[in-house]
Amino acid sequence: MEKEIHLDICCCALAKVRTKEVIYSVLNEFTPNHTPLRGDYGCLHVPFNNLDYEFISEDAMLGYYVWHPIATCSFFWESKKDWAYNPTVGAFFTSDGFLIMSVTIDGSEADAQHFLSRLKACLNSEVGVISHINPPDFLDGQDFFNRYK
Repeated sequence: MEKEIHLDICCCALAKVRTKEVIYSVLNEFTPNHTPLRGDYGCLHVPFNNLDYEFISEDAMLGYYVWHPIATCSFFWESKKDWAYNPTVGAFFTSDGFLIMSVTIDGSEADAQHFLSRLKACLNSEVGVISHINPPDFLDGQDFFNRYK
């Protein structure tokens, strides 16, 4: 029997801390060959409210959102290598200081369960969800916790 493959299954989990190390650990686990983001990645909350501001590196950009807990932005990295699941990693910086990480795959429901378990283990988290809405509904980190605990 052939398993049914779904496109864009989003596995999300709430990180316990909002750090670059958490983001890099998820990236290394799921998309180790990702292309780094450019410093002009568009977000609404940018330094000095200057929409033309360009960060010098991906690391500097992530550092800004880590150190400014009310700054919000969502980042997405795709894997460079041709992998069966076509994973994309997402980092959602919420306005209440939380970090929600995601791994979006093409796969079966069993694959999604496996990826969610791996993501939660990587984050040492007990709060997560599998969604066919990319990303799942949430207003901020506390709302994510309340909906998906």
